[in-house]
Amino acid sequence: MLDPESVRLFVMAADYGNLTRAAEAAGTVQPVVSQRIKALKWDDHEPPTLALGISDHALGTAFDGVLRRLQGAVPARTPITVRLGQSAEVRSLYESGTVDLAIIRREANAGDGEILGEDPLAWRVPEGWTMPSGPVPIVSLPPPCGVRAVASRALDHAGLAWRDAFVGGSCLALVAAVRAGLGIAPLGRLVGGGLATANSAHGLPDLPSSKIVLLARTSMPAQAAAGRALAASVREALK
Repeated sequence: MLDPESVRLFVMAADYGNLTRAAEAAGTVQPVVSQRIKALKWDDHEPPTLALGISDHALGTAFDGVLRRLQGAVPARTPITVRLGQSAEVRSLYESGTVDLAIIRREANAGDGEILGEDPLAWRVPEGWTMPSGPVPIVSLPPPCGVRAVASRALDHAGLAWRDAFVGGSCLALVAAVRAGLGIAPLGRLVGGGLATANSAHGLPDLPSSKIVLLARTSMPAQAAAGRALAASVREALK
């Protein structure tokens, strides 16, 4: 059986993201918190695997920091599996029970999950970019990418012809394609914040903001702690 006090300290450490602060809040000292967390015993003698799904369009440059904080929030021996994909794919993994936690980008206003913040979409362009005389060259993930769908609808509504200039398998590849001058990409700040932007002043339609959302199952202490750590880390990145 899991020791309730150890579980309480475990969750507090995830909430505060810091063992010392958790110890102060619990009225004890950091070595005690660390020892109690390390002493957590699982029924099968091994902590269960924690499965995480992340939308490629959701985290961008915050990805490594989020994973580091996640690892610090769960017992050291906890196996972690991470799946990266498009938001629709990651949601399907969550709904099927393949992953316990999921970070996705949600374009629609309605839906389930905990909203962690907004990440405005913008047209990310090569340095010195100007509107071409022909179809707008678009850099995107393949369908059914929600960001691609939002961007293509905006272009269609504005009466602008466009073409696929680069269809990549990851947002990292999209950023590289934009920097290489292949075209322009609809990206959020966390993914494309280092790139130049263009807007209606350049003849492009405005893009809507979209929400970064956490989907979580928290029936196990490790899931609860990981969910809290993920939420705190993503909120911090979105500030």
